[in-house]
Amino acid sequence: MTDYKESYVQMINSFITEQGRLWGNAPIKAYLTLIMFASGIRVRCVKIDITSLAGESFTSEMYTPHGATCLYDAIGHSISSLEMVTPMRPVILIVMTDGEDTASCVHTKDTITRLVSSFARKKDSCLVWLGSSPAVVDQGRYIGFNHVCTYSESSTSIGRCVDVLNCAVGHFVADLTGVPNEYSATPVRDDVSDIMDMLGSMDLN
Repeated sequence: MTDYKESYVQMINSFITEQGRLWGNAPIKAYLTLIMFASGIRVRCVKIDITSLAGESFTSEMYTPHGATCLYDAIGHSISSLEMVTPMRPVILIVMTDGEDTASCVHTKDTITRLVSSFARKKDSCLVWLGSSPAVVDQGRYIGFNHVCTYSESSTSIGRCVDVLNCAVGHFVADLTGVPNEYSATPVRDDVSDIMDMLGSMDLN
């Protein structure tokens, strides 16, 4: 994952910039909470107006992947944070991971599945999962995320994840408000991995 540090940082910044543009003239505000995780959990920002973050908000120095993966605990921490800072607001929860859980101390797959299910029932929510392998993607489906997408550990595929996120957000906002937007007519892709490029270029006749 370290080899693609710049690609991940650029993807996050591109998503934030585009969402900042879309929400700039909206009648309501959108807030960002960003939590990074490896063998521990690091909170980068909590309930920051996304329009104030447009541009190169995050740098490679802020992103240092290392150690194990406390995936379930990070999801649990995110949900707890969102319930505290945005108790009555619709929520879009995005998880992006290149590995399965190996280090959670508080949650298991089953406890986090129940927590996610309870969270989704209580709030208007959109749950997006980006995973870099079939096993990781299967975790997202098991836990109950609405949109589950496979990507590859490559700069091109990581870059495509921006479109997946923008479309997922666009669909959710259109469903919530009843007003179409520039992303709501585009299907949310479930695979932006490099294998799709290979299949697309094959002559099967």
